Amino acid sequence: MENITINATSVLARKLEYAVTEGHYKNKSAAILESINLLIRKHKLQKIRMRIMRSREGTENMPSLTEIIIKSHEEEDEK
Repeated sequence: MENITINATSVLARKLEYAVTEGHYKNKSAAILESINLLIRKHKLQKIRMRIMRSREGTENMPSLTEIIIKSHEEEDEK
């Protein structure tokens, strides 16, 4: 595993120590590793959301899936 040195405010350092003391994490390294993983996930989700939003551009006037299903049921009922 690679060593990384960080500088944290005293407030953040106390919060980190408290989380470890309370048993939420085995140690500070575990807490920081989970934080980094969560941050990376957050950024990946933001990218996915942006892709979804871009793929939806220009479809505002199209019927929603719910509207299509309702119309399909109504057409079946008319038969």
